[in-house]
Amino acid sequence: MFNERLIFTLPILRYIGLLLYKRIIHDGFVPDVIYSHYLNNSVLSLDIKRRYNIPVVAIEHWSKVNQPVLPLYVKLMGRSVYNKVDCILSVSNAINNQIKHHFNRSSIVVHNMVSSHISYVNRADTPPFTFVSVGRLVASKGWEILINAFKKLNNDCQLLIAGDGVERKNIENLISNLNLTDRILVLGNVNKNEFKNIFSRSDCFVLASKSETFGLVYAEAMMAGLPVVATRCGGPEEFVNDENGLLVNVDDIDGFATAMEYMMENISNFDRKSIAAKCRERFSSDIVAEHLIQCFNSVISNNIQ
Repeated sequence: MFNERLIFTLPILRYIGLLLYKRIIHDGFVPDVIYSHYLNNSVLSLDIKRRYNIPVVAIEHWSKVNQPVLPLYVKLMGRSVYNKVDCILSVSNAINNQIKHHFNRSSIVVHNMVSSHISYVNRADTPPFTFVSVGRLVASKGWEILINAFKKLNNDCQLLIAGDGVERKNIENLISNLNLTDRILVLGNVNKNEFKNIFSRSDCFVLASKSETFGLVYAEAMMAGLPVVATRCGGPEEFVNDENGLLVNVDDIDGFATAMEYMMENISNFDRKSIAAKCRERFSSDIVAEHLIQCFNSVISNNIQ
């Protein structure tokens, strides 16, 4: 089924995109390359490429592309974009595989970078055992799975949930109906300055996502030193391993509960400092920026020749 809103607004957005580009070059700045995030924005970038011969590097981390069966409007946009941009980047092998499968075009995998405001924190010696979860309060993040899994654990633990969204009332109702209001705290939106305090109070990060193109929040937690319980939902499989966490199948309440129980019993086996250091080696801004610069330079060089 068509996404009618996108189909009707795309011509307007393309027109606005060209107007903005004209404003930029009118002010004296001519870019060497356009770095375009998401497929729908890459449609706009191609208009500029065609008119002004500016190469386009498209990075894909749109969840709509990370599906075995694509909506028709995604197929149409993909066919018009992926074989015409100068380079495609994907934030995970899962996205790369879907692009190859649906559009017969390979991409270069460059993972998301973790913000520099996330850094290693020591665990404050404050019982009880604390799980923490961060994300938009929407159905795709699997909150019902996580909360029902947490219900199966003993009373010697608590769960902190940071985030807000359309499902907040339903989530709070579920917590109340399961008699977990004294063990699960919904914090709402948390600013970046509060993360250090929250992570220092936590032993393990948990999120039962149904689909992730990468899973940035898992990596952010690991950058702070927390082991994670993640789902095999597209992105986390590429960086969650025995040294930094556990993987569970999507929608598996019992499996998630078992993984959380394992964390409670074996948390001393996870080295927080090592988790943070290895995550920084892969996802720090310096590392990811180096990969991006190499790609940009290659595309610019090819466009000059």
